[in-house]
Amino acid sequence: MPRKPKLRFKPQEWSKLCRGLANSRAGLTGRDLTEEELEDRLDTAVLACWRFGEYAINTCLELNGEEALANHSHHERARDLQHLGVLKGSYYDTLEKLGRFRKHADYLSYNVGERSTHYNRTSLVNCLTDLEELRGEIEDLLRGRGLL
Repeated sequence: MPRKPKLRFKPQEWSKLCRGLANSRAGLTGRDLTEEELEDRLDTAVLACWRFGEYAINTCLELNGEEALANHSHHERARDLQHLGVLKGSYYDTLEKLGRFRKHADYLSYNVGERSTHYNRTSLVNCLTDLEELRGEIEDLLRGRGLL
């Protein structure tokens, strides 16, 4: 019988990532932002959202007795977890988009070979809304196991 993977979830890390989501939402709601300020906040929000999404899916995988991923295929596993009934929401599109957004935010013009990716305040706010829903689902699972 395969050994169950060790759960690497840490409440303090979860809190930090959740603060990143909250800070991203707050940062994107500023009305008097210069174009440069908005661009910086968008990039920061992309990275915070992407980190949260990958951590959330890894946590869900480990709670389901599976190994965490290191290959950035979390969007595909989110779809699998939904089909298995572990997750209720559909997070594939959001996580796939964030993977592309992250490459642009991280590598800028050095993101060669990837299709052009554009994101704006609206697309990031939509991603945040989906991730907040994912957060609720993961927290329900964690509470059910007495981990939160």
